Amino acid sequence: MPTRPATALALLALLAACADQQPTRTGFLDAAAPVAAAAPAAGHHAFLIEEVVFRPAPGAVQNPGEDDAAALVAAYRAALDAAFAPRFARAAAAGPGVLRVRAAITGYARADVVLNVLATPLLGPVSNGGAATEAEVLDGATGHRVAVLAAARNEHLFTTGPFAYYRGLAMAEQALARLAQDLADRVPATAIATAAATGPEGR
Repeated sequence: MPTRPATALALLALLAACADQQPTRTGFLDAAAPVAAAAPAAGHHAFLIEEVVFRPAPGAVQNPGEDDAAALVAAYRAALDAAFAPRFARAAAAGPGVLRVRAAITGYARADVVLNVLATPLLGPVSNGGAATEAEVLDGATGHRVAVLAAARNEHLFTTGPFAYYRGLAMAEQALARLAQDLADRVPATAIATAAATGPEGR
């Protein structure tokens, strides 16, 4: 028969709040100037990360620690930069040929590190993490929408490996990195100008 500690850990595992991030509709996307969905994109050669904010949806974490919010915003901004930089130059200001990137973190879940440490000897880590976002890419001259994303990811052992279970925000940060890449991948290939059109911005 299972020992009492083993039984207790099993119950803890069953009660653990696994990440259950879902796509959100906070109004962040509607807060921008009116845009035309899926406007044709051509000749874009640069990008500008215009806004990255923490804007939790109803039911999400409402009052995270300042450190959590700051760390996630910084991680998401860096991930967006890394996702767009291979295809576009960095711009200092919006304008013709520039893609404006707006993004909000609308939910996140930490891995419960203490629970994972306690559960690991018998069950393995049981508490994962994830994140949700609403984001869009706009034409820098017209405001027309080039790409949009309202999505969430819940990471797990096969997407992050085991070590992320023992770092509270690691899975949320990795989820945001994959969501950033998803947004960049939605920008049509026709949005890329020739190398000769990249101008003076540089990478």
